[in-house]
Amino acid sequence: MLAGASRLSISGHRSGDILMKGESGSLPRRRDIMSKDLAEGIALEAFQRLAADPERLGRFLAVSGLDAGSVRQAASEAGFLPAVLDYLCADEALLVAIAAELGRRPEQVAEARHKISPEPDWDA
Repeated sequence: MLAGASRLSISGHRSGDILMKGESGSLPRRRDIMSKDLAEGIALEAFQRLAADPERLGRFLAVSGLDAGSVRQAASEAGFLPAVLDYLCADEALLVAIAAELGRRPEQVAEARHKISPEPDWDA
């Protein structure tokens, strides 16, 4: 098989395809690849990396308005993990560093952020 070519699956879709055409002829949309559990796991691991470094943790607490005493309570709230990933995605250098520490690409961290806190679908 030629390099870059993809095989057709039983369903007739190319196994290498990651884009799907939208229903009304709209721009292609990415298929949901990452599970919510995996996305939450990435967010939790990212927070653990932040918390392990006093300088990183201090900046996160300052930006989020939390303090050492309230972060544990905040971590149990539904919006905490999306907020961690929002914080990472807003700082490219930190995003790249944390992603590397996790053995992931920065795009995977951004995908996790989207999965646990998706943008509204204004076309729906």
